[in-house]
Amino acid sequence: MNNISVIIYDISQEDKLVWFTNIVCLYQWKWLLVRWKWKTTWELPWGHIENWETSLNSAKRELYEETWINWVDLEFLCSRKLEMLEKWITYYGNVYIVNVLLLWELPDSEIEEISLFEEIPENLTYPFIQIDILNKAKEFFKIR
Repeated sequence: MNNISVIIYDISQEDKLVWFTNIVCLYQWKWLLVRWKWKTTWELPWGHIENWETSLNSAKRELYEETWINWVDLEFLCSRKLEMLEKWITYYGNVYIVNVLLLWELPDSEIEEISLFEEIPENLTYPFIQIDILNKAKEFFKIR
């Protein structure tokens, strides 16, 4: 992964630059992560921003689609810049954070399960992105 660079910013990127959103969820002081049916690894809820959406609206939609969590106030955490150096591609994403109060049972969907973790698990789908984001969230919540 040395051909990938991830930079975390404290300011929000303009929506016209942003392609993805990530959502960091805490439930009873545990990380809430999802596992897709065809994967064996864990990841933050995330998704692509549709042409008609703001990054915040996309984050709310993706959070609902992947976790059935709705009616929450998402707060901006940070932006991330992902550079794939060998392809000369740069992606920007805004990251939001939420303290979840209530969980619902998942319907049949692309998500196999959600799980709660006291520590950041080792088997993340995108560790080169998610570890930096989760560490930023630890600072936000003052978790050690």
